[in-house]
Amino acid sequence: MHRFVTQIGLEAWEPEWLGRRLPALFVINLAEIWRSTGYAVVILLAGLQVIPKDYYEAAMIDGASAWQRFKSVTIPLLMPAIHINILLSIIYGLRVFDIVYILTGGGPGHDTETFSTLILNEFSQDRYAQSTAINLVFCLLLVAIAFTYQKFSQKTEVEL
Repeated sequence: MHRFVTQIGLEAWEPEWLGRRLPALFVINLAEIWRSTGYAVVILLAGLQVIPKDYYEAAMIDGASAWQRFKSVTIPLLMPAIHINILLSIIYGLRVFDIVYILTGGGPGHDTETFSTLILNEFSQDRYAQSTAINLVFCLLLVAIAFTYQKFSQKTEVEL
């Protein structure tokens, strides 16, 4: 695309997707959402298949509309799958490395730098102690966030 735009003399119209902070963050987030959507859909589909049909039949006999069945049966029984998706998204979002490293390398400047790219940069500059310390803090932060989220999310789940 770059060659084509340059050949016809419209290089001024070519956006700098990865050269500025906000477009770079947008592109990275879009790529990460695209990558993780398949996993989320499979987990939600598995959660939907576990819901017994008896609950829907009982709600229909009670006169519940489609919206009321969705709100009162589907969503509460799908909450474990939703919580797993949210927890995995938080974990993968915090430890994202490959997309950021391939697209921007943590730049422009340090605008898209993540814990993982920071650890790599410190390690590659022979600052092993700083790299290890950052990695330890990152792991503890990840465990604390995951544990806290799991603790609070259990309160909204119902049992079959």
